[in-house]
Amino acid sequence: MLLRAAAVRALGDYRSAIALLEGLVARDAADLQARHELGEVLAADGQRRAARTQWQAVADAPVPTDGVQLAFRGRSLFALGGRRQIEAASQALVDSIKAAPERPEARITLGLVKFAAYAETSGFPSGEKDLKAVLEQHGDLEPALLAMYRIRSANSVLDGGKTEQFLDRVLERNDR
Repeated sequence: MLLRAAAVRALGDYRSAIALLEGLVARDAADLQARHELGEVLAADGQRRAARTQWQAVADAPVPTDGVQLAFRGRSLFALGGRRQIEAASQALVDSIKAAPERPEARITLGLVKFAAYAETSGFPSGEKDLKAVLEQHGDLEPALLAMYRIRSANSVLDGGKTEQFLDRVLERNDR
């Protein structure tokens, strides 16, 4: 169901994706991945308040030990924003990477967290290293490519042509 929801979301059919994810959450309210993804689709559909409600439910849930569930806890905390949530997100994402190093979700989000926290401040990580590791390990994953483009496009000093290549690779996979 998660894959089906991701597929219909990629096609722009948010209503169907929401219905699929609501069904998953109704069956297992403790599934932090389904709940977080529901929040993502609600946000993409313009339903920001409903999205925040889902992300807050993930943040309020007991802290999981499973690496995948930890990644989605971290993603929800990051989506909620604010210093305390971003610090908690960073810890959840680091724990997720330790528990499930083969999964890309935590590393992608950690790259975005680092960029949100430090931007391009000299001496601090921008998040590019984390995203490069995902791309090397998993190939051209759309979320990693898009995150890399966002980080690089914020730094006008970097090679614009190389930055544009990340966007081109994203659009090859999904023109939406």
